[in-house]
Amino acid sequence: MLEAVPERLDLKIRVFRELDRVAPADCILASNSSGFPLAALASATNRPEKVVVWHWASPPAVMKFAEIVVREDTSQDAIETVKQLARSCGKNPVVVKDNPMAWGYVANRIYAAMLVEAGRVVAEGTATHAEVNQLMVDCFGWPVGPFAMVEGAQKGFSEDGAGSSGRR
Repeated sequence: MLEAVPERLDLKIRVFRELDRVAPADCILASNSSGFPLAALASATNRPEKVVVWHWASPPAVMKFAEIVVREDTSQDAIETVKQLARSCGKNPVVVKDNPMAWGYVANRIYAAMLVEAGRVVAEGTATHAEVNQLMVDCFGWPVGPFAMVEGAQKGFSEDGAGSSGRR
């Protein structure tokens, strides 16, 4: 089962407790969290070895990204099952370790650092939001630029993958 409720830890923990209660014992429970510690979600269940995070990237219809977050006690069967499911969805799963001391997994932690620098570039007047977006699309082959990704994650994406305003 893949949970995709709003990014509120209290809500996710409540959902995981309920899923643990109603799902078959062999069911793997996965969260689409963007950064909450897997340890917090797994500890809300009686099956911590069958709890993973499958972090999807925006826009999910375009991105091949599948960041699979595990703990030392996550069962190898659960990891392999989620990786296989991700591949069947056309995604490229990469398994990373949970770090309960930091918010975010690998991709979001690096993305956050990049956003800080992109914001500095705009604040100093070197480039506009639209220019930064276009440069990152053209230079790195991103489907959208960093500011368009934030906008799309908050408001939704248009059919071309840009943020709802259509700005790349």
